[in-house]
Amino acid sequence: MRYRENKRTRDKVSEIGFGSAYIFEAGTSAAVETLRHAYEGGIMYNDSFFMEEV
Repeated sequence: MRYRENKRTRDKVSEIGFGSAYIFEAGTSAAVETLRHAYEGGIMYNDSFFMEEV
């Protein structure tokens, strides 16, 4: 995994992010397992959007 440095905070961030807007449709355990696998693979940015049903 390649990383870049945030120039303002100096944090190291992975070049690849993980979009997970619908991940919990797979169920909680599958979602957690998938997120854990991504993190262990070096992905440090997780972009999530959780829509509230009206």
